[in-house]
Amino acid sequence: MQKTKLLLTFNKLEASRQALLKEVEACNENVLYYKPAPDKWSVAQICYHLHLSETQSINYVKKKMLGGDTLKKTGIAAEVRYSVLRLTLLSNYKFKAPKILGDVPENLNYREVITNWNESRRQLQSLVETMPDNLIDREVYRHPRAGRLNLTQMVAFFQDHFDHHASQVKRLLKAGQQMTKVTSSP
Repeated sequence: MQKTKLLLTFNKLEASRQALLKEVEACNENVLYYKPAPDKWSVAQICYHLHLSETQSINYVKKKMLGGDTLKKTGIAAEVRYSVLRLTLLSNYKFKAPKILGDVPENLNYREVITNWNESRRQLQSLVETMPDNLIDREVYRHPRAGRLNLTQMVAFFQDHFDHHASQVKRLLKAGQQMTKVTSSP
């Protein structure tokens, strides 16, 4: 039952990503690097941020899994922490990316970012599919703000985090397309 929920959560996450990437890749390549202000991210930078946060999380979980049955089970406290995190992401509240992720590079190659993100998604899929049932409800993930969560909560967070940034990407695509129309007009 837990594995089914975990797989459904992952499949929804990946379908969301594929739909957004289809939208992004239909745009002029210049739009992918458009920044509305010097201190704001481009589409390529947002994709990099999503990829990096997922990759670091996956690596952390792989390491924690070595603890096996010694890991504590998540309970009500983890549910509350995850719910607060989720509400924060669904709100218009803006917060800085955790320092552990480092700075997002200015000059990125969008294709390279997506290639790397595809690879980390394959790793996540493998992790989800091979996670032993007895570890699904264990504290295998540590979110910088919400603390220890289980794998299903982590993948659900990835969805919320993705959704939070997907709306940002869509706004950027629209603004970037407007800017390229203005700059390419005779």
